[in-house]
Amino acid sequence: MLCSIATYFCKGVMGKAKYRSVYQSISMKKGVKKGSKQQRLKVMGCKIPSLLPYNKLMEHIKTINLGKIGNVREVFCADLKEEEKVNGCFRYLTDFLPSLASFCLTLEQQTEERLLWFTTPNTFQVVLGGGGWCPFWKR
Repeated sequence: MLCSIATYFCKGVMGKAKYRSVYQSISMKKGVKKGSKQQRLKVMGCKIPSLLPYNKLMEHIKTINLGKIGNVREVFCADLKEEEKVNGCFRYLTDFLPSLASFCLTLEQQTEERLLWFTTPNTFQVVLGGGGWCPFWKR
C-alpha cells in the first residue's frame, strides 16, 4: 500500500494514465509463459514491491481523513478584484498541527530512533512559506 501511494504522489500527483503505465511496466514481466507463475521484476537482485491496481489505490486514498479543507478563493480572496483571485485549497493549522504533533510523538514511541529536538523536548516549531509547511525537526 505504502509503495503504491509513494509512487502515485512522487513529485506531485502522477495521474491515472501515468500510474497505470508504471503499474503495467512494473507488474508485467516480459517473457513469462501464459499460465506459469509470474516472477516479480528485480533490479540489481532486489525484488520491486508490487503496486496496487489504480482502482484499489483510489479506494484507499479516498478513505484518508484530511480534516477540514478550506477554499482559498472563498476565505482569502473575497476583497480582491476578480482577476487577482486564485483557486486552491488549504488545511486549517489549528486542526492540522495537533494531529501532526501526535503523529511525531507516536512515531518516536513506536520506533527505536529518537527525534532530535532543537529546543525543549515535545515542543514543536513549524516553518511556513514557499512550498508549504514543513515540520521543524531533524531525524
